[in-house]
Amino acid sequence: MAQRLTGMVEQRVDDRQRIAIPARFKDALRHFSGSSEADLSVTVGLGLEGRLCIFPKTVHDELLDHLDSQPAFDPKWRRIRNMVEGSAEEQALDKQSRIKIPALLARRLELEGTIVVMGAGRHLVLMTMAEWERELDEYATFADELAAEERARG
Repeated sequence: MAQRLTGMVEQRVDDRQRIAIPARFKDALRHFSGSSEADLSVTVGLGLEGRLCIFPKTVHDELLDHLDSQPAFDPKWRRIRNMVEGSAEEQALDKQSRIKIPALLARRLELEGTIVVMGAGRHLVLMTMAEWERELDEYATFADELAAEERARG
């Protein structure tokens, strides 16, 4: 069975804008990056939905390759490529398995206090508790709409 980053945890952002990566997520991050316990590094930056993400370096490289394959003169793709690449910061986990949230992004995305760290297959997504509540509400609506469409199809 393929390794995946699944589940979610509430995590506290400390006063130096760091969060600890739970062991359950570290194992999958290590799997994707091919890293050992001692040299695990990740890429922290914006994902395609504009949320802060933690990527194994190899997965982030694949995302950049995909973005590079999009039309270079399309201003929407160019903006996405610039934000994803420009916000990316490679970091090694410290001895307490923490990463530092880049200050500009932490401030803009209001990542402070207790946040949600959610597995999204091959990367982690960080969001405020308020964002998580909105996401859950939207998910319920979206799931109901899909269920109605499936019933209508027979």
